[in-house]
Amino acid sequence: MKPLSLAQMILGLLVDGPAHGYELRRCLAPFFGAGVALNAGLLYPALARLEAQGLVTKRSVRQERLPAKHVYTISAAGKREILGWLARSETEDRPVRYDFFHRDPLLARVMFFRHLPRERVQAILRDQAKQAEARCEDYVRVRAGMLARQADPYRLRILEFGLRYHRLRRAWILDLLKNAESGLSRAPSARRPARQAARRSARGG
Repeated sequence: MKPLSLAQMILGLLVDGPAHGYELRRCLAPFFGAGVALNAGLLYPALARLEAQGLVTKRSVRQERLPAKHVYTISAAGKREILGWLARSETEDRPVRYDFFHRDPLLARVMFFRHLPRERVQAILRDQAKQAEARCEDYVRVRAGMLARQADPYRLRILEFGLRYHRLRRAWILDLLKNAESGLSRAPSARRPARQAARRSARGG
């Protein structure tokens, strides 16, 4: 299954109701990472393409002492497009085994931690654990707000998935830190005992 495109995300939000560009940007921004910021240069060309395709309509609303704002509404064709996409059940492509790897720069660094002094490894992991804890607290706050305003239960479940992920990530970091503090920075080789047994056998021991 292909990742959800920006166009599909916009149409999905407009199914909920008309919105102006700033509202769409505010709702969509959390889904984009720091490396792919959702700026006006990304959002408004996407809206223009959807308008040219007849999937959304745009109207200008005058504001007192402010520039007119553009309010976007999904068209009947746009609604058919997004609801048709939602109703499909597609077979997901087999993911790359380490598809999670490129999304977490810490994992790439952990691969080469053995080249760092143990003290530096511990310092990095303590900092990462604090960041993970802060992320969990942020998710808990957002979840409380969603519950208070009786948000869409499916969207709430998506946020809960994120909270569980970050709690698991924090637990993994703390476990790695515990190992580093105990001096268990390298996993024992499973092949070493077999090699040693083979050598003893060759010596007749």
